Amino acid sequence: MKHFLTVLMCLGVAQSGWTQQLDQSEASRYWLDGFARTWFTSDALVQEQSNSGATSSGWNLLDLNPHVNPNSEMEVFAQIRVLNEFGGFFGQGTQVDVRQLRVSGVLKNKVKFNIGDIYLNQSDFTLHADEGEVADAWGHAFEAQRRLVSYENFFKGNRWRLQGAQANVTLDGDRGIERMVLDGYLTRPLGSRQVSESIYTPDRVMAGITSAAVLQRGWSGELHHAVLADLPNSGTTEYNVLNPVTHAMLHKQNKWKDVLVRWTAEGGWSNHAWRIRDLANGDLDSLIRSRQGGFAGFKGHFVGLDSSWQGHISYREVDPFFRSAGAQSKRYDFSETFSPSRYPTVGSEEAMRPSSLFDLMSDINMGNQSISPTLMSIAPLFDNVMPFGRATPNRRGVELAVEKFYPEVKWKFDGSRFAELTGQGTTELRLFRTVGFGFEWTPLASSGRDFRLSVHERLQHTKRGGSELEALDLLTSNLTVSAEMK
Repeated sequence: MKHFLTVLMCLGVAQSGWTQQLDQSEASRYWLDGFARTWFTSDALVQEQSNSGATSSGWNLLDLNPHVNPNSEMEVFAQIRVLNEFGGFFGQGTQVDVRQLRVSGVLKNKVKFNIGDIYLNQSDFTLHADEGEVADAWGHAFEAQRRLVSYENFFKGNRWRLQGAQANVTLDGDRGIERMVLDGYLTRPLGSRQVSESIYTPDRVMAGITSAAVLQRGWSGELHHAVLADLPNSGTTEYNVLNPVTHAMLHKQNKWKDVLVRWTAEGGWSNHAWRIRDLANGDLDSLIRSRQGGFAGFKGHFVGLDSSWQGHISYREVDPFFRSAGAQSKRYDFSETFSPSRYPTVGSEEAMRPSSLFDLMSDINMGNQSISPTLMSIAPLFDNVMPFGRATPNRRGVELAVEKFYPEVKWKFDGSRFAELTGQGTTELRLFRTVGFGFEWTPLASSGRDFRLSVHERLQHTKRGGSELEALDLLTSNLTVSAEMK
């Protein structure tokens, strides 16, 4: 190759965290922790002929987290960020923002509540943030980069960061019901904003409620309901989304020989519609493109009594018209409007470069923090079988997984086979298969050093028959290797 590509990327040049408390008498009421990081990235092309040249960027930041406890049942939390980008001086171009603000507490030792910036995860089909394309079977590869992207985009487990209020209460039951949990939330994912002199987008709200009950003889149940809706009177747009989703689950847990078994039957439905508002007459509105869809599934989860192994097998069917904004919104933006921060163009014509695994791991601008009312763009190269997690529409099939634990080695295997319920532009149906296998080796420390080797490969195969125009055959492989020594 005539031109040799070099990449210089200094990941986390420096970072530190600390906790500071006041004297003992005030420590229980006021305390402070924080985080500091210096970040620098740069790329360069040897003998580069492009006019764009190399790009570099970076910043210093300081996050201060004051905690105030007015009493033993309440806490006020804030996160204040001081950010300075490279190329300037402190005090010139420095940004000061309040990244998070939350009030948490317990009312009368019964009702827990959170107001402000909250992290919510309801169920896989109502409100759930699927890791999707960057999911790592062992969770060790590129851990530093993953932490950075997650921290800057408020990714926390499978929870969405929303602004609003949430409360839950646990009640002790009697007779047939041992315990009951009630949880509810009301958030505003998108506020009203001005588009032009006479057009305002409406406020978008998302609300949900969950009830779960633990019964006797190993039975339990859950009921989740979530609604995403635009408030027509808060804006001047003609089209406003309405998307209610319901998810019900029934569990049975029992013991069979030396295995703990948990059976789960689930099902639900959704309705996705656009509410048309008559701008000349605010009292008149109607629904168009209303699409209803459902889903159902059955799962068995098995755990050895000695905790040396676990596994599951399941069947699931999701209707082509099932829509759930809270469960199908993606963590990463694969739309054509997104431009990678590193090497955004390629070729002599400087065409836009598609996103790569490198971008997913390190580009903080690729993260998505918004709930989308419609299905987002996907990247078949990374995940073409379940791009929207378990809530992926137009799927029917089975999946299984097994994990085995030894003193020094852990291994896991998973596989699935799904098919479409309705063809996309043809009567031919796509068939999806996945196979994954990996192991993790942690030898017993003999020299005072800890060592860990993690390997996992996942294959995805998408195939469709038919004519030359209809035929499709896509095979992708994702091999992850991680080694660590302390």
